[in-house]
Amino acid sequence: MNIPRNEYPRPRFVRDKWQNLNGQWDFAFDFGNSGKYRKFWLRENYPFDREITVPFVPESSLSGIEYIDFFQTCWYHRTFKTADTFCAECERVLLHVGAADYISEVWVNEQYVGSHKGGFTPFTFDITEFVKTDCENDLVIRCNDVGFDKLQPTGKQTYRNYYNKDCEYTRCTGIWQTVWLEYVPKNYIESVKLTPDVDNEKLDVTVKLAHFAMKGDTVSAVASFGGEVCATVTAKICGKTCTFSIPMKDAKLWSIEEPNLYDLEFTFGEDRAATYFG
Repeated sequence: MNIPRNEYPRPRFVRDKWQNLNGQWDFAFDFGNSGKYRKFWLRENYPFDREITVPFVPESSLSGIEYIDFFQTCWYHRTFKTADTFCAECERVLLHVGAADYISEVWVNEQYVGSHKGGFTPFTFDITEFVKTDCENDLVIRCNDVGFDKLQPTGKQTYRNYYNKDCEYTRCTGIWQTVWLEYVPKNYIESVKLTPDVDNEKLDVTVKLAHFAMKGDTVSAVASFGGEVCATVTAKICGKTCTFSIPMKDAKLWSIEEPNLYDLEFTFGEDRAATYFG
């Protein structure tokens, strides 16, 4: 199957176990904005009468719809199976949406998962408790975009004309970045913050876990350049965060002429994630 935008969606923090949900989804416009009252997330009330190619907005030709007139609300649906390698006893399933304009609500198997406000930032839900491992799962996403609201950031999208005019452009409604699943251990690295300290030849690192660490847990970081390891640090973690420094003696600095980048791999228990810095 040809999956659009099939590259890894988060190159700043890479894990091996992931599943791309881009491609053909069921789709419906909700011109009356009544879908929540009519409970469109229930299978018996599904309104879906066409297909859309995610992650392209319905206003675009790549979506297969190219509807450029005004509307505020739309609904998406697709089914998915968890990966064969998913271990329900020892892993979690995270649903990531790279971006969707503007207010998004998510249901999995007819159960409400959560909402997100903002059209330019990614969001994540832990859907482990909602998924089934022995059959197809239903995923429904509602997107609401009231661009006429002057308090809502819209950039150069036009809400005065339904077509492009001057430097104002056709609106973008709904999902416009990759939707994907990520499989992680029960406790995992949620985020890392990297702060280069060139004067003191070190990289300051803050690691944040999704849940509290157990006594004696450690985080390891291995920095390499051109495939050769240049520094390894292991730090004890207490609570959900730990801070440590990686020595970077005679570091190869980044510049336009020499865009040097270091690879950095983190390990916490069964969790492994890779990033880069310069």
